[in-house]
Amino acid sequence: MSDTLSVALGFFAALAPFGGVRVFLASMSTPNAAAPGPAESAKTALFGGCIAFAVLVAAALAADSLLDAIDVSGGAFLFAAGAARAPVAARLILTGESMATPAGAGKQRVPPWLAPVGAPLLAGPAPMVAAVAYAAHYGEVEAIAGAGIALTVTALILAVSPWVT
Repeated sequence: MSDTLSVALGFFAALAPFGGVRVFLASMSTPNAAAPGPAESAKTALFGGCIAFAVLVAAALAADSLLDAIDVSGGAFLFAAGAARAPVAARLILTGESMATPAGAGKQRVPPWLAPVGAPLLAGPAPMVAAVAYAAHYGEVEAIAGAGIALTVTALILAVSPWVT
């Protein structure tokens, strides 16, 4: 298996899109307005994926400087990245969700530009930690390519979720 594919699978695990579908859909609807149509959900998912990609690229490009500043090796940070994702993985296995629906979800629609960080579905702590860890271990190009692949698949899953659910 190539490094890019390994990194993409790691990012996909960090993004956990199947566990986040319910949170994504809840953040898109309000009780007093009609649920957004599939086109609006798709636009938000794809736009959010683009913003998340920019955030993860920035994290990957800053990886060496960040790790030098905190005096941590790439291998140690890679281990810490796995440990940081353990609670999300345990929640997904035990409950079928990667995160709880936020308390305010459904009261006010989330602006598309805020969705990737506010949910945090696409640019949350686990993907950002993964970007730094993979850039330090595999290199910036592999980390950025893997993030792009995983975010594309994740955004497509979220984009089609209104049709599937």
